[in-house]
Amino acid sequence: MTLHEYFALPDTPMPGSPVGHVIAQLVEKRGLTPEAAYVEAKQMLVEAAGRKRYRAPRVLTIEQQAAADTQRDAWLARVRLAQVA
Repeated sequence: MTLHEYFALPDTPMPGSPVGHVIAQLVEKRGLTPEAAYVEAKQMLVEAAGRKRYRAPRVLTIEQQAAADTQRDAWLARVRLAQVA
């Protein structure tokens, strides 16, 4: 099912809405189906809404997410070493 067909269904978000925008990015960058992208988009927006300053979530490719996770893990390791010392 294409994005155009998905957004034409009666019970789906509008393409220009925050959820619709994140769905389109997830389908494009991660190759998810629109239904799977909808579930992930809702989770990402709920997480973003719980922050002090609301910003639309960034959608990264799988490679970009892995690099960000590696960088975060290295930073956490340095912080833990500094706390022990």
